[in-house]
Amino acid sequence: MPPFRVSEATTPATGVKASTDALVEVCVARDGPKRRRGASSGGEAMESEAENEMKLGFAPDGDFKWRWSGSYLIPFLHLPPTQSKPLTRTRSAPALPRPQPYPLRPPSSSAGPPSGIRAIPPRCRGLSALGRLAGPPASCIARCEGYIGAERCYGVPLGSGVAAANCFSMGTQTNKENMASPFGATSTVGLMAAPSGIVSDKKPFSLSSISLADRPRHVRLQRKCNFRVKAAKELYFNKDGSATKKLQVGVNKLADLVGVTLGPKGRNVVLESKYGSPKIVNDGVTVAREVELEDPVENIGAKLVRQAAAKTNDLAGDGTTTSVVLAQGLIAEGVKVIAAGANPVQITRGIEKTAKALVLELKKMSKEVEDSELADVAAVSAGNNYEIGNMIAEAMSKVGRKGVVTLEEGRSSENNLYVVEGMQFERGYISPYFVTDSEKMTTEYENCKLLLVDKKITNARDLINVLEEAIRGQYPILIIAEDIEQEALATLVVNKLRGSLKICAIKAPGFGERKTQYLDDIAILTGGTVIRDEVGLTLDKADNTVLGTAAKVVLTKESTTIVGDGSTQEEVTKRVAQIKNLIEAAEQDYEKEKLNERIAKLAGGVAVIQVGAQTETELKEKKLRVEDALNATKAAVEEGIVVGGGCTLLRLAAKVDAIKDTLDNDEQKVGAEIVRRALCYPLKLIAKNAGVNGSVVTEKVLSNDNFKFGYNAATGQYEDLMAAGIIDPTKVVRCCLEHAASVAKTFLTSDVVVVEIKEPEAAPLANPMDNSGFGY
Repeated sequence: MPPFRVSEATTPATGVKASTDALVEVCVARDGPKRRRGASSGGEAMESEAENEMKLGFAPDGDFKWRWSGSYLIPFLHLPPTQSKPLTRTRSAPALPRPQPYPLRPPSSSAGPPSGIRAIPPRCRGLSALGRLAGPPASCIARCEGYIGAERCYGVPLGSGVAAANCFSMGTQTNKENMASPFGATSTVGLMAAPSGIVSDKKPFSLSSISLADRPRHVRLQRKCNFRVKAAKELYFNKDGSATKKLQVGVNKLADLVGVTLGPKGRNVVLESKYGSPKIVNDGVTVAREVELEDPVENIGAKLVRQAAAKTNDLAGDGTTTSVVLAQGLIAEGVKVIAAGANPVQITRGIEKTAKALVLELKKMSKEVEDSELADVAAVSAGNNYEIGNMIAEAMSKVGRKGVVTLEEGRSSENNLYVVEGMQFERGYISPYFVTDSEKMTTEYENCKLLLVDKKITNARDLINVLEEAIRGQYPILIIAEDIEQEALATLVVNKLRGSLKICAIKAPGFGERKTQYLDDIAILTGGTVIRDEVGLTLDKADNTVLGTAAKVVLTKESTTIVGDGSTQEEVTKRVAQIKNLIEAAEQDYEKEKLNERIAKLAGGVAVIQVGAQTETELKEKKLRVEDALNATKAAVEEGIVVGGGCTLLRLAAKVDAIKDTLDNDEQKVGAEIVRRALCYPLKLIAKNAGVNGSVVTEKVLSNDNFKFGYNAATGQYEDLMAAGIIDPTKVVRCCLEHAASVAKTFLTSDVVVVEIKEPEAAPLANPMDNSGFGY
C-alpha cells in the first residue's frame, strides 16, 4: 500500500513532511514478519516484527481508528470536515526511514518537533492485532532505545495513571496522565530515552528489572487479581426452632404444589419452558424437579422432600406425589412433638421401626395381579383414563408380562400400538443394489448368516474365504461392519447382481464403545463371533465358524430387523441379566435409557405405543401419563396389587397400635403415633381435590372393617374399590412409605443449616482503554 502524501511540516528526526491534517501510513504485520516493500521474491531479507512496528505519528484533534488492508492493520485518522484537508495517495511520496537500532542524539538545534506531532507506538503499548490489551511482543522490548515510535513500552493499561516512560524520549512533559497515554492531551516529545517509569504515587521503578520472559506473565497475573472468591458460609442454628421452621416452609411449599395433582380429580400444573411451548403436567416428580425457592434454607427443605419423589420414581416409576405428601405429613407431625421437648433421635427410631413393620403388613395385604386387572392398574395411574389402560394391557398381552413396551411420540392425534419382532436398529443397506424387492425397496432373507466385523473392510481379498463358502453353501449372508470401502463394496455389488451371491451389507449401529456393545449383542442373539484385532481374529482367516445365524432379516433404506432362530435363548437371558446389573450401577439417565434399549432389542419382541395428541403441549402431558401408567403396570406385575385410592395406607394406620407394643420406650411409641397420623394425609388430600371434606371421608372408611371398602373419588361413591378397579401396585405403596420415612428421619434430626452467603453481583469493570481511541 503506497504511503499518503504529506506536506507543510517536517520532523527533525526524519525530514518527512507532515501536517496536523494528514496521517502517515502505519503498518502492523498481522501474520508475523513480511517482505520489505518493493523487494523482489528472489531472496530479499524478511523484515522483523520490530521493523514493521511504527513509522510516524498522527495529528492530535482527530479520531484514531484501525482498518485491515491485506495482511496489515492500518490506523487512520478521521478529522472533522472543518479541519481536514484532502488526502491523496501517491507513489512519489518520500519513503519513511527505518527505525534506528540505537538512541538518536538530540539535534544540534534547540528546536523540537512541531507542536502537536508525537510518536505512536501501538504495538508497544501491549495492543494485539485486533487492538485489545495484551502482552507486548518481545521485539518491542528488545529493539529501539528512544527514537520516535520507540517500542520499549511494557504493556501498561492506557489511562491507568501509570506511565511507561521508556516508550518516549521526554523533552518537556507536563503531567503523568499525558505520559500514561499517547492519545491524551498534546505534549512535546523529545529524542532521549528516559531511564525509568513513573507511577501514580510518584515512586520510580525500573522496567528493566523485569525479565523479558516474565513480562507477559506479569500482565496476566495483574488481570487475574481483579477477581475475588469468597467461601464464607452462613450458619442457622436451631436454638429457637427457627431453622426447622424455615426448612418446613420449603417442604410445605413443594408439597402443596405437587399435591394438587393427586387423585383422579387432581389439577394440572403449568411449567414455564425456556424454549418452546410451556409444559402442562400432572406428574408429581416433573413438577418437583422444577421447584427452586429463593430463600436458601427453604430451598434445602424442598430438596430434601424432592429426594423421596425422585427415589420412588426411579424404583417404582409412579407414586411420586404420594411420597411427597406422606413425607410432609411425617415432618409436620414430628415437628410438633419435637417442639414440645421430645428427643428427635428416639422419635426417628420409632418412625423407622414402624415403617419396616408396616411394609411386612403391606405384603400380607397384597395379591397377584390378573391379566384382566392390568388395564385397571394402568388406568388409575393415568388419571382414570381407560383408553390408555386398555392399550397398555393389550401391549403386554402381545409381548408377555416380561416383554418390552416402549413409548414414542406419534404423528397423528390417535394412539397407536404395533409390535416389532426381533432386534431392530436404525441402519439400512449401504447400496440400493442389495434390494431383493424393487417395489418395496427392501431386502429380505431367511436362514441368513451374519458376518460381524468391528473395523472397516478396505480390501475385498479379505472376504474371499467367507464369500466362497457362502457360494458353496448356497446361503445368504449379511455383513455388518464399521464401514466398507468402495473397492470391497464394488466386489459385493457385482457378485450380487450376477446372481453369484445372496448378500447385503450395512454399517454397524452406534459409535465408539456403544457400537462394540451392539455388535456383541447381535453376536449373542445369532450365535456368531465378532471379528476384531484385539482378540486375535483377522478377517482374511475367518471361515463359516464365526458366522451367526438368523431366522429372518429384513432391511430397508433406514432400518434393519434381525429375528433370532431361538437357539441362543439361554445366552440372551444371561446377557439381559448382565445389562440389568449395569442399569442399577448407572448414574446418568441417558446411560440407563441406552441400556434399556439394548434389553429391548435383545428381548426378541417389542411393543411400541405411539402417543398421539392435537398439540405439542397436550402430547407432552399425555406422554407423561402413559409413562406413569406403564411403570405402574410393570410394578404390579413384579410385586402384586393392593386397594388404591389411599385406602391401603389408611388401613395400615390401624396396624400401628399392635406395632407399638414391640418398641423399646415411650418416645419410640410417639414416633409410631406420628406415622399413624401421617398415613391419613394422602386420602384426605384426594378427597380435598375432589371437593369433599377429608376428615369425614377417613372416618367413614375406617367405620367399615372390610379392607377393600373405600372412597372412589372418581365417582364420589363408597364401595368395594377392588371390584371397581381402583388398584395400586404394591411396589409403589411400599416405596412411598419407605422413602417418606427416610426423608422424615433426616429432616427431624437436623439441627444446623449451613448455606452459602450470596455475594452481590460485581459491577462490570471499567474499560481500561477509555478515551484511548480503541473503543473495543
